[in-house]
Amino acid sequence: MNADLVYQMDVFLQVTRDGGATFTNLESGHDKHSDNHAMWIDPADGRHMLVGTDAGLYETFDEGKRFRHFPNIPASQFYKVALSDRAPFYDVLGGAQDMGTYIGPSRTMNQDGIRNQDWYVPLGADGYGVAFEPGDPDIAYMMEQEGFLFRRDRRNEELVTIQPRGRAGDPPERWNWDSPIMVSPHQPSRVYFGSQRIWRSDDRGDRWTAISPDLTLGQERYAQRFYGRTWSVDALHDNAAVSKYATTTSISESSVAAGTLVVGTDDGLVQVTSDGGATWTRAAALPGLPALSYVNDVETSVHDARTIFVAADNHKMGDFAPYLFTSSDLGRSWRSIAGDLPRGTIVWAVQQDHVRPELLFAGTEFGVYWTPNGGTNWHKLTGDADHRGARHQAASARQRSGRRDVRARLLCARRLHAATRGRRRRARRWRRAASRARCVVVRPLSGGAGRGTP
Repeated sequence: MNADLVYQMDVFLQVTRDGGATFTNLESGHDKHSDNHAMWIDPADGRHMLVGTDAGLYETFDEGKRFRHFPNIPASQFYKVALSDRAPFYDVLGGAQDMGTYIGPSRTMNQDGIRNQDWYVPLGADGYGVAFEPGDPDIAYMMEQEGFLFRRDRRNEELVTIQPRGRAGDPPERWNWDSPIMVSPHQPSRVYFGSQRIWRSDDRGDRWTAISPDLTLGQERYAQRFYGRTWSVDALHDNAAVSKYATTTSISESSVAAGTLVVGTDDGLVQVTSDGGATWTRAAALPGLPALSYVNDVETSVHDARTIFVAADNHKMGDFAPYLFTSSDLGRSWRSIAGDLPRGTIVWAVQQDHVRPELLFAGTEFGVYWTPNGGTNWHKLTGDADHRGARHQAASARQRSGRRDVRARLLCARRLHAATRGRRRRARRWRRAASRARCVVVRPLSGGAGRGTP
């Protein structure tokens, strides 16, 4: 035991051999991914270590001089997922933590099934919000952190920066680390994007118009109290690798009523417009949700223009309760539909089935749950990775008749995908569980080289 030998994890691995008097980099930064999260030191040999990073697991036998990667462990952290309406096999687009944006097929005609070479990375850095244009699966939207939005045309691989810019004299835009984006289900070239206000483009992002005022509380982060006090500007705040505060977090336009949009914020608000943004109404407070909680997801019903769903959480204050709500009057009143979800289960996302209004899916910190009765009772979709967090959900939108719905996000439960953190989900066990919910097939977003299921 050497009490003066201490390892510190951050972007790089740091080491001190003199009890903290001095620190040096332990790694070269060339043979291992950065952003370290976990470390194990072999008690029998201190030079043998395992290190968990944004890109998975690494091992060293010489205290960091050389590392080897374990590429056969699918431990990527996916945040958002979108599906195209390409036929016969739709595309999957996913944004991954510090691994960029990935795109690949749901199935192939190759006898080996889906191979690594069938997937590629059209955008680097951190991958977050993604979307396809309905009717044109070669137009894809993707972003880096804090709202750096791009449009890619897969026909010629053209990549265009399309982040909105305010006019001279406007307050600075505040972009969430995972800024919300949505393509309109009514006009394929129309895109919505959120900072502290909502932007709309009718020409795929070439030109933008702000259609809302600041929809947040507009509070200054550094004026907030925590640990019992308001801290000095010199208190070593992290101003770089964090979201701006007082930002929008989720956007949903009703597929039933054009121009009805619902927006969530990171300071606990839900805002609604029924006229395309000409007027906005702050929804009633969500019952039992502490003030300033984070609204993770807002979704409009695919059956009723006045019904909306909201998932929120307060884990930054040590509160891990599941917060899940619905309103049948565009947010004038709410009721909880958390039902019998286990205590301590953060809800990240919610979606409604396109056939049965009472059939809902919830992406949570510990896997995906479904309810057959509108939220009274919840059942877990089990499988090999049933304890992995599901940050976002999407599904193919094909009807039995062969017609394709134009939305890029989840409108049906025929093929459910979840953006997860951790191991892949295998289809066979999810298929059995999903059959009870009239889901024909369930497949993971990331999942080996096997063939896609029919």
